Amino acid sequence: MHLAVYGDSFFLVQSVKRAIVFLQLRDVNVRYKVHEPDALLESLRLKNIPDVLIILYPFFTLASAQVIEQAIAICPQLKILILSSVSDEEAHFNLVRQGACGIVPASANMYHVVDCCRHLTENEYLSNECLTASMFHALRKDDFRKDDFPVRMNERKIKILNCLWNEMTHKQSATFLKLKLKIVDNDIQELHDDIGAKNVTGILKYALKHHLLNPVYELAG
Repeated sequence: MHLAVYGDSFFLVQSVKRAIVFLQLRDVNVRYKVHEPDALLESLRLKNIPDVLIILYPFFTLASAQVIEQAIAICPQLKILILSSVSDEEAHFNLVRQGACGIVPASANMYHVVDCCRHLTENEYLSNECLTASMFHALRKDDFRKDDFPVRMNERKIKILNCLWNEMTHKQSATFLKLKLKIVDNDIQELHDDIGAKNVTGILKYALKHHLLNPVYELAG
């Protein structure tokens, strides 16, 4: 797993490296650290693409949401983890809306941060309290979609939605629900198309808005 850090924090990079050594993760490394948006975007254009990009927030006066949007435009499959030192639900939602896959408090243990990065290599998003709070903030403001979409919803799709909320991959969801992987893939693609969402976060926001899942819901074994 190749990581990259966007932000001016030597301490953070060293802490991540120490966590990697301590956990004896021989397949994990910090590929590079940049603190200028142009340097980050140029690295991505040169195909120097990490598995997960860690972005410090807030970072000076730079518009992090704009940097994320530009990075995703260059590399749509890029996974971005926000390491935030503020409790600002609206700011967090703006970062997620632009393409961030998860948010972790900057005070978090670096071992946990590395574990979150590994999780993102296998999943489309990191479902935790920070993400949930930002999504509910947007729902309260009615800031996500002003109109409703004709979604082809059924009980199977609702179960798949709850699997996604519980951080399952498509394959894990298929196994858990005893469905063929192709069926799960097709259902999720239909949800993308019907809702008009860019990513899984958009699908889950729609599901929350229409009370199709509960943010504290846990799937039974």
